[in-house]
This record gives sequence, C-alpha cells and structure tokens, in this order.
Amino acid sequence: MPKKYLNIKYNIPNIKLFLAIFDLNLEEKDNYDKIQNQSLAVYMDNLEVGKVTFTEEDIKIDTLSIYGKLNCITNYATAFTLTDPESIQTIGKLGLFASWDNTFSFHLNFFNKTSLSGNLMFCIQIDNEFGNTVSPHFKLQYKDNEKEYNIKFQENGKNFDFIEKRGDFQEEIFYNLFDYFGGPYIYHSKSDKFRDKKKTYAYDETSLIAENTVDGKKRNTAIRFKKFNDNYMSYSSTEFSRISKNDSKEEVVNKANYMNLIDPTLNEKILRLLEEFSINGNSILERLFLYAFHHYTNEEMYALFKINKKDINLENFYFEKMKAKTLKKIFH
Repeated sequence: MPKKYLNIKYNIPNIKLFLAIFDLNLEEKDNYDKIQNQSLAVYMDNLEVGKVTFTEEDIKIDTLSIYGKLNCITNYATAFTLTDPESIQTIGKLGLFASWDNTFSFHLNFFNKTSLSGNLMFCIQIDNEFGNTVSPHFKLQYKDNEKEYNIKFQENGKNFDFIEKRGDFQEEIFYNLFDYFGGPYIYHSKSDKFRDKKKTYAYDETSLIAENTVDGKKRNTAIRFKKFNDNYMSYSSTEFSRISKNDSKEEVVNKANYMNLIDPTLNEKILRLLEEFSINGNSILERLFLYAFHHYTNEEMYALFKINKKDINLENFYFEKMKAKTLKKIFH
C-alpha cells in the first residue's frame, strides 16, 4: 500500500489520549503544523508540569503527573492508504481506506519508587465505507521488590491478559472473547510450589469458561478444578445455556456472569489491581480498561470487570475537529 507522512496535527489527538490516561492535558494551538522543533506545555489542572517536544526524528514527552515522573517517546504517524474501485458498486463512490498509528514507549517512576513501563499503541483507521475507528493495543510491565506484572490489552488475539509472578507463585487472567484460536473464553489460574527437605509439591487452581460444539451446536461449559501435584483434589464441569448463537453483548454478559458465579475471586483480583494503580480515586489501569474496551456496553464492562463504563468514545475524541475534507487530503 502507498504510504504518506502525516502532518503533526494528525499526531495531536493520540498525544492527548495518551496524556489523559495520567490525567494530563496538552497546550492548545490554532495551528499545530507550525510547531516542528518546538515544545507544547503539559498541564495538570491549570499547572504547567512538563512539555511535549517535537524533534526532527520523534516526539518526546517529559512531565510530572499525580502518579510520578513520566517519560515517553513516540513516532510521527505514517499513513498507509488504499483505494477500492469495487466500492463504487456498493456505496456509489470510490472506496478510501487509510491506517496509521502512534506507539508511546513510556516509563513512569511512581513516587513510591516503583515503576511502570510499556508500549501504548493507538491505531487509527479511516474508511468511507465501514467508518472510522480507533483501536488501542497496550503492553505493560510492572515490578516492585516482591512481584512483577505483565499486562496486555487487545494483543495476540486476547482482549486482556494478566500474569503475576511472585517467587514460585503465578496468577493468570485472560479474556478471549471472540475465541480466535480456540481454548478458553475466560480463564483464571493460580499456581504455586511448596518444598520440604526432599520434595517439591505443585498446586494449581483453575476456573474457565469454554465453548464446545456438539452436533453442530455451540455449547457453553464452565470448568473448575484444584490439583495437588498430578492429583485432582476437586473437579467440576457444567454446561450452561447460551443466550444467543453469536457473540452478542447478551452472550458476553451471560458468560461473564457464570464465571463470576464459579469464581468470584477473578473480579476481586481486578478490583485490587485497579486500586493498586490508583491515586486520589484516579486509576491508570481503569483508564486503560476503558480505552481498550471502549466499544463495549456498560452491561458488558460491569459483568466482565465490575467497572462502570465512563463516557469515553475514542472515535469522537480523535475525529472531533477533523472534517471529511481534511481527512481526504491524506489521499492526495
């Protein structure tokens, strides 16, 4: 596909989305295309706390936040474009498609001396047949003196994937809500190892919701078990009814509610994580959930994570000040 280097103004909405995660705002300008090799101020409430610098090679962010010191670097967006003559038959005009992204490689030093780092990508797609979209893809790492977290949103076919490691203890939670590659739909496991002078003993506790097909019909299955070494201490497998044939919001809620029934500790863990990354009632992790699942309904968000959906619409945020004529300039 042909590519085009975009003006600075196409990077600004993603910068604002990134800063909003940390409750920060960017200085407003009437014309962002004239700020090459200059800086814009970053504000926390009405106080200037940092800057965004537009160098020749990349964009740098250095600022304070309510959580700690934030440093970040991101790319200038490059659009890949495609025209589709066949769309004339379906929508009566030439099909136009373009995509670009900004990936924010960041490091946050918390005031308590721990740190969070990762890559936050915002993928932008414009399509005059199927509509404009903003798709987040997030990867994070967190470490302190006791444990480490690896957290991913909308990566590798999973909507959410969390792994905690603490010595021999490991806990994993993931949601694979569209079952791209088979396997569990919702999964939660905790494993540990215990040692005496002679032997090592392994413990595993797992809950999951899966789909299976019998006589051409999809069925939901809830499985929960506990193992000590290779011996099952308990095991249960229960089929439960589907609400709809496809992955409708009702079916997402149905599966999530059944998972909460067999394993209430899953949502308890997520709520503890939200609190762990929270300052004065503001949680970085909650904002990432809301971004990554911004197309989901409040019913789905609450069933899946016990999070109330805020009024967040990434498409409205990104495209708010961009008119159709402005976007078409990408193709010329």
